[in-house]
Amino acid sequence: MALSSMTGFARSHGVCGSYAWAWELKSVNAKGLDVRLRLPPGWDAVETPARARAAEVTGVDPAAWPAEDGSVKVSAAWLIERAGFGKGYTGGHRGVAVSGKHTLALTNRGTGTTVALLALAREIRDGVRKVFDVDLHPEPVFVGCAL
Repeated sequence: MALSSMTGFARSHGVCGSYAWAWELKSVNAKGLDVRLRLPPGWDAVETPARARAAEVTGVDPAAWPAEDGSVKVSAAWLIERAGFGKGYTGGHRGVAVSGKHTLALTNRGTGTTVALLALAREIRDGVRKVFDVDLHPEPVFVGCAL
């Protein structure tokens, strides 16, 4: 299976009392993770507590920078690494691993199978969800298989 890019997208929503919220995360070709907050006027202060929660969970402030459209970009690789899936991680999946050079790339070490690669991808996706409550979605088109 050939991969042409590395884009991920996630969306979630919820309700707290009389307030409803939604968030979206997007990572395009490993350039960063877009965090877009669409808030009513006067609610701009939500970004700081959200950033503080990420730092609390991980012990490290995420690398972040403002985007031209007002969103804040956070590295998808940062989320994956802080969730425990660093470079070279195999998770016991035979023949496959997170790349030793880049956290967003999964590699076949020569003896891996599609089943093993998908199992590793699922483990990483589920681990990021557990730590950050963020769902990562791969961009590659899967043919004959799914996460």
